Amino acid sequence: MNRSSLLRMLGAIVVCTVMCATVSTVVAQPNPASPPVTSTPLGAPRVAPTARLAANMLVNGDFEALTVAPGCYYNLSNAQVDASLSGIAAYGPAQEIDVMGDGSACIFGLPPQSGNVKLAIHKQSTGASDEFAFVLTSPVVAGQVYDVSCYAVADVTFDPNIGAVDIGVSNTPTSFGTLVFSNSPNIGTWTPLLHTFVAPVSGNFLTVRVGGPVQSWVHVDHFVLTPGGPVPTLRKNWAAVKASYR
Repeated sequence: MNRSSLLRMLGAIVVCTVMCATVSTVVAQPNPASPPVTSTPLGAPRVAPTARLAANMLVNGDFEALTVAPGCYYNLSNAQVDASLSGIAAYGPAQEIDVMGDGSACIFGLPPQSGNVKLAIHKQSTGASDEFAFVLTSPVVAGQVYDVSCYAVADVTFDPNIGAVDIGVSNTPTSFGTLVFSNSPNIGTWTPLLHTFVAPVSGNFLTVRVGGPVQSWVHVDHFVLTPGGPVPTLRKNWAAVKASYR
């Protein structure tokens, strides 16, 4: 029995009884795509995300604002995800996000890194991926610096590969938009992923998808987006400048 079949069997009763009655109309998604400005290389030491004085710009960055009863919900459609979580809009073609929201591991992987809720996102063998967007408290402004962080863990219970967490900025809640960061977590332990970037575009949504190889399953939690420091400026190489005038 494959992953989808098993998870659907486990979650069918809960999903039908708790969720089928409500369908939300939340929208939230992305737009184009470009490479990240900077990124933590794979294998490099990672430092745990640290809280800043600035408030989190994500409306529901830790997924704790559930709109359904606590529980483990598997292979949800995009509409069901929207109905389960405030400030989140799912739009990916895979349409099988798992909302694991009872404070436990929900059988698979680890308990949530923060609070009682984590999400699990999948990239299928066809290349279709789970994708969702966070609603922001204020827009991301092109040219400004931001810090983004989250926790992720790779789960190889059903899929052999380790996927990446792709993060983007978008003006729509129905497409990924522009890539600003991508990195892969470890297996079996919550891995802090963090990144400082200069926004390449303005946008009203921060988007998330599974990147990397097909057939990968990644659990994610505790996303934070805050304004960063001043915009970095290029430092002049004065030796080179002087040499050009000789």
